[in-house]
This record gives sequence, C-alpha cells and structure tokens, in this order.
Amino acid sequence: MTRSPLTHIIIVVTMALIAAASAGAIGPVADTSITYQAQLQQNGAVVEGACDFIFSLWDAPTGGDNLGPVLQVNALPIADGLVTTTLDFGPEAFSGDARWLQVAARCPSGSGPFITLAPRQRLTGAPYTLRALNQNTLSGADGSPNPAVFVDVDGRVGVGTETPTSLLTADGVIESTTGGFLCPDGSTLASTNGLVNQVTPGSGLLGGGSGPAVTLDVAWAGNGSANTVARSNHWHNTLAASDGNPLSAVHVDASGLVGIGTTTPSTLLHLQSTSPLIWYTDTNDPTGTNWTLGNVNGTFRLTNQSFGGNPINITPDNFVGIGGISGPVHPLQVAGNICAADYLTCSDVRLKEDIEPITDALAAVRCLRGVTFSWISDGAPHPDRHYGFLAQEVREVLPDLVNAADPQSLSVRYTGLVPVLTEALQELDARVRERDATIARQGEDIARLSADLQQAVARLGALEAATKER
Repeated sequence: MTRSPLTHIIIVVTMALIAAASAGAIGPVADTSITYQAQLQQNGAVVEGACDFIFSLWDAPTGGDNLGPVLQVNALPIADGLVTTTLDFGPEAFSGDARWLQVAARCPSGSGPFITLAPRQRLTGAPYTLRALNQNTLSGADGSPNPAVFVDVDGRVGVGTETPTSLLTADGVIESTTGGFLCPDGSTLASTNGLVNQVTPGSGLLGGGSGPAVTLDVAWAGNGSANTVARSNHWHNTLAASDGNPLSAVHVDASGLVGIGTTTPSTLLHLQSTSPLIWYTDTNDPTGTNWTLGNVNGTFRLTNQSFGGNPINITPDNFVGIGGISGPVHPLQVAGNICAADYLTCSDVRLKEDIEPITDALAAVRCLRGVTFSWISDGAPHPDRHYGFLAQEVREVLPDLVNAADPQSLSVRYTGLVPVLTEALQELDARVRERDATIARQGEDIARLSADLQQAVARLGALEAATKER
C-alpha cells in the first residue's frame, strides 16, 4: 500500500460543547469526541471498500510519548477514498501542549499487517475547546502558581487555595487600591491610612489575622487579656477569674461536662480545689452559720465554719465519722448518742459458718463487772452518768467482744453480750429447775416419812392400851 497525502479535518461535533463554549460556561462535558476525516489513496487511486485503522495521540511529530488510549476501528467503510470516523481520547489528553495524530491502516480489512501513515498530523486548536470547557483552574502567567484560581464542584472559588469554604476564599491579603469593597446593602467597606473606617453592622468580618493592607482598630472593654472580635452569637467554653488568674476557672468540654478548677471534667459537675469546694450560707439563718463541703487530704468533710467542728467526715476507705471524728477507724463511728426507733443486726444462719455453742456462760458473767461512769470530753468530766463495762476487763473474760482497731480507744460489742447473758440465764434456769426437782423429791420423802411416823405412833398407842388392860 502506498500513501498519498492525507487531508486531516478534525472538528468538534458535539453541539452541546460548542454552545457551552459560546456561553463561556465551565462545567462537565457531555461529549469529548472529535471527527476525523481524510482521503486515502493507494497507488494513485482512491480506496474503495473497507479498511482497518489504528489511531494514537503523541506529544511530538516523531518519537515522543503516546498519550491517552490507542483506538482501533475495524472494517471502516470507504467510498471514493473518503475516511470518516469519530475519535475520543478524553479531555485529559489535551493539557494545552501540542498534539500529533498517528494513523495506521490495513486495506482491505483483515488482509495483513498495518502500515503506519507518515507523517503524523498535528492537531489544530479545535480539540482544545474540550480543555477550555472542562477547565476549573487558572495558572499564573508563567505557569506558577498552578493553580492560582480554583473552582470546586459547588461553584466556590478559591484564590491561592484548592479548598474554598465560601463563595470566594482567598489565601492571603485582598487589596482594594481604590474604592474599597461593596457590601450587599450597597454600603462600601473602605480604609483610610490602613485603618478600616466603615463597617456595615451585621455583615461582620470573616476569618482573622492581619495584613499590610488593612488593620482593624477596636476599643477593647473589660479586664481580660485576650483581644478578639467575634460575632454576636459566639460562645465561650471557659470563664476566667476577675483578675485573669486562673484563665480557666470554669470550663465546659465538648460533651457539656462542667469543670470548676479543672479543664478535664469527668462528670456533669467536677470541682477541684485545694481549699473547701462549696461554701453555704443561709441568709435566713439568724445565727449566720456558714457550712463548707470539701476534700481535706482525701477525706470528704462537712465543716461548721462559724462555730468550728467537723460534724461529718468520710475517709478514702469509705469510713464515716460523725460528731467530730475526723479519722474514723470503723465503717461508722459516732461520738455521741444514736437515737432510733429500732435497731437491727444481721443474724441469718445462711450468712454464718463455724457455728458453736457458748459454754461456761454463767462463769463468764460472774467475772464481769458492771460500772457507772462519765465520759471525758476535752479533758473535762462530762456531767451525764452512764452504765456499762470496762473494755480492758471484758477483754480478760470475753476477748472476742473487744475491738482494738484503735489501740487508744478500745470498743466493746455490747450486742455480743446478749447471747452470753442468755446462755448464762439458761444455765442458771437449769440449775434452779434441778434444785426445784430435788426439793420436790425431798418433800415427797418427808411426807412419806411423816405418814410412816403417824402409823408408828398409832401402833404404839394401841400397844400401850393393851398393856394397861392386862
């Protein structure tokens, strides 16, 4: 096959593209195809019938790199040598640089190897309407920066950024050399000597920072150290002290947890301080008593600030002290009297093990000594008299009933004396019953002996009478 000069006619055939280009639109392209037309001659005569073609796009007239897909069209009908077909290399193949089309043909169709037609044909400017219609970026005059202007799929424009967040987002300073900026309400935002002197209320200023073109002069109010400008519905998640120290006296985290004295609250209200946390004063209280709640060296304490004393203390071990006991050594320790309508002690057999009877209870009771006494309070005798036992004496007899958790203040489990006294009473009752039985038997014996004696006396009287008759 010999090749006569080919005439390449490459046009954009998609009317939607032409209409979009004429309107200056930028957006998705419905069709990116181009039409290839040429006249093919063989041995000086036009080709008739059907031929196979391979089309490829290159970045140089010879050599170079193949760009985009390689398109093969088989059994393309040819009449009077005229070749017409549609090619689609996609818009990515047209970046703005020169492109050449290489054509290889095989006639008739399926007859043998392909013959590459030379030279490659340079494409005219028509296909670059594809790039113009799909272009969403603009570069600088020298190609840098690239892109200088970017338009995203939502129509938002970025200048110096490819991630615009508003209708127009600029990464850098926007300068108006004359006139200023026109606001939606028709007013102008202008500057004089580098200072903004006109701002339409409600329009606000978006973003922050400063630049050489314009600065914002604001008269700051209050005693705070932070100089900020915010919209009217802005929010803060921290409150500072009146003198600015600490800056985060009150803090609210993203979950709505409130911290006072801490910026990492773990509960709905988290208080942290080295001094009493809560101070309470009842303005209706004529005595003017002030109460505080706080954590003192790990102990939660309720304190009467007006008259002294710590009525309630809870240790880290969850031991509770009432009545001024600041370091309780028992789960509940009370300094004073406890008044209740009733008192219950757990005694279910299912809660007990190693159950053994109490022996020699009466002997133990004989060794106990009940006393009356007065408590020593603040080094002075207390006027009230009490009845009880002395722990040291009870320990000698019933050591299990004495608690020595606090070696300086021994305690007696008085409820433990109840079963001991019960067993002692039962022992005493058994002895009394036994003695009563003995006495009853002795009474029966005496009655029987008395009857025998009466019979003996009667016989003796009869014997005496018989003797006298003789």
